[in-house]
Amino acid sequence: PAGFGNWSKVQDLRLYENQLQGSLPPEWSAMTEMELFYLGKNELTGTLPAGFGNWSKVQDLRLYENQLQGSLPPEWSAMTEMELFYLGKNELTGTLPAGFGNW
Repeated sequence: PAGFGNWSKVQDLRLYENQLQGSLPPEWSAMTEMELFYLGKNELTGTLPAGFGNWSKVQDLRLYENQLQGSLPPEWSAMTEMELFYLGKNELTGTLPAGFGNW
């Protein structure tokens, strides 16, 4: 739900291996303390919200095995604490933004 965006202090959200459907709400960008974000193996669709680039503390982001589309937002290059980044088995297109080399 979009209302999760009100959880501005949440650091760890693990909802992997469910049957969650729909898109990633842009309101979740307000969860700026996020460090671990696991939503792999669901049925998520839509594009990757550019606002998730506000998650400057995220270290582990897993969105593998969904049906996400579009390209990687250049804003995500601000996630400079990234250690693990899994987006495999989606429908992403395009090239890696130049800023991703800052990880």
